[in-house]
Amino acid sequence: EWTANETALDAPSVCDRWLDVCCGAGVDSVAMAKRHSRVIAVDSDPIAICLARGNAAMNEIDVQFQTGMAESLPIDGSEYLNIDPDRRHEANRTIDPRNSRPAWSWIAQAVVKCKSVSLKLAPGLRVDETFDWCGAPKPSSRRWLSWEGMVRQQRWYWGIDRWPSDVIVASCGSRSRGWHHEIFSTQSTISQWDARLMHEDLTQGVPGFVADQDPVVRAAGVSHLLAERLGATCIGDRNGYFFGESPVFHPMLRWFRVLDVLAIDSKRIRNIARYCSAAHWELKTRGVDIDTEGLQRQLHRDPSSGRRLTILFTRMGKKRFALVAERIEGENG
Repeated sequence: EWTANETALDAPSVCDRWLDVCCGAGVDSVAMAKRHSRVIAVDSDPIAICLARGNAAMNEIDVQFQTGMAESLPIDGSEYLNIDPDRRHEANRTIDPRNSRPAWSWIAQAVVKCKSVSLKLAPGLRVDETFDWCGAPKPSSRRWLSWEGMVRQQRWYWGIDRWPSDVIVASCGSRSRGWHHEIFSTQSTISQWDARLMHEDLTQGVPGFVADQDPVVRAAGVSHLLAERLGATCIGDRNGYFFGESPVFHPMLRWFRVLDVLAIDSKRIRNIARYCSAAHWELKTRGVDIDTEGLQRQLHRDPSSGRRLTILFTRMGKKRFALVAERIEGENG
């Protein structure tokens, strides 16, 4: 619901009608109809349409519903089209839009015909130069959205004026802070990448602070660009934790004060857990394959301390490290 309300802002304020194709339970349809009067929601599954009608009635929203295949819809150039393709139509879930319904060939034709199109996709989808666009132009912009620290969806846009052309948008939202957006040009290049940190032995110089990004930053592939924008550096690789001599508070970052750095060794980690006397341990890993659940069960806890600590696992080149840290609170932190 929260993400649907946010993406409903993408649609032009003036359009003849909105089509919500593959509407499912109608969450997007209801969000659209809160802002516009003429919304037509379509799904091939009559049960989905029944649920969507109930959702609209519960929200006291007027939506026109149709049961039918997307391919049977008359499409012209005056429409805003929202599509959430069925990725389960052949039993096995897919993230490739060429294997979903409606067929990619129909989506490509709709992109060419319609004034504006917003296509919802799986967050993990990546396409390369071999992708056949079937005559449709590439998206004018792409967007990833997370809510409360979980990446919910990816969007491809055509003719959406809210965002500039040739950009990647990373959007994170929460009940406490609302929504925050970072916009990056698709032509962006990293100009201040500190390759030294990919190989430096952390035990020779304990960093002052490290930050973990909201997962939407990694999903959008812009970790290094955000680090450059904030004057920070990525540890290990371009998707690693951020490093800084002082924290740069930002809605997409959680900062930690580093207390100690260890080479990854379960015995040493258990020993430092006894020494630190924390009531709670949080384990986070980036680029390191480790059984965090099994290790967490082995860590000593002192319920009387009230202290909450985090161990962040990372690597630099072939070396693997555990950073024992304490989260710090601050502006947007």
